Amino acid sequence: MSEPTFPTWTGYLRPDGRKGVRNLVLVVYTVECAKHVAHAIAAEEPDTHVLGFPGCYDNVYAIRLMLALARHPNVGAVLAVGLGCEYTQPAKIAEVVRASGRPAEWFFIQQSGGTRASVARGKALVAQMRSRIAEETPRVPMALGDLTVGCECGGSDATSGLAGNPTVGAFFDLLVDAGGGR
Repeated sequence: MSEPTFPTWTGYLRPDGRKGVRNLVLVVYTVECAKHVAHAIAAEEPDTHVLGFPGCYDNVYAIRLMLALARHPNVGAVLAVGLGCEYTQPAKIAEVVRASGRPAEWFFIQQSGGTRASVARGKALVAQMRSRIAEETPRVPMALGDLTVGCECGGSDATSGLAGNPTVGAFFDLLVDAGGGR
């Protein structure tokens, strides 16, 4: 019996050696009061997504999750936007992202002239970062084993055991057979 063949495609090589299928710009808001500006920045911007958590308190889980997602292989650059009075500092997020080799910028709305000025500034930064990652991110061959895949049980209902769990299990078997999980 011959070895199975798996599809390949062109992906994006990150400085840490991981590969992504997308080259996204992520706009992170660090406090609920900055959410509207982050969404306005990302509106109608291709390959730009928004991430944030409500509140302005010390939320270690939220910070860990934001940093992990900001360094996901599908993310090429990050813009962190804060109001100026929150616990989670956008400069720290940008610092960690830059340490991973990706472009990152940050600013406070209160120091940028308010909502309209911040949206304009954010859109300009996103455009600069998108241009930079399009030019500087190497395109490389990629296969199933290169994927970074997360899976979480969304809760059990009648179909989980019948269809959902077996399907996810079969996918992960295929992923491991293709060299994933190493």
